[in-house]
Amino acid sequence: SWTANQDKILALHYLNDGGVNLLDPVFRKEVHARKARFLTGYKGKIYYFCSVCSKKLFEEHPEKYIKIK
Repeated sequence: SWTANQDKILALHYLNDGGVNLLDPVFRKEVHARKARFLTGYKGKIYYFCSVCSKKLFEEHPEKYIKIK
């Protein structure tokens, strides 16, 4: 089922600059923000992925793939 968190992720996605190329945090491949089919939110930030496999790996262990500030 669709959640309020998914609504927030989707809203933030559409606010992102459509011309931006971002880096998939798992496979380190460039992903075009507007064309990305796989995305998820974590700690208030949206992460874009090149594949469903990459997204699932990230969701299982997000801290492994992001730099902690």
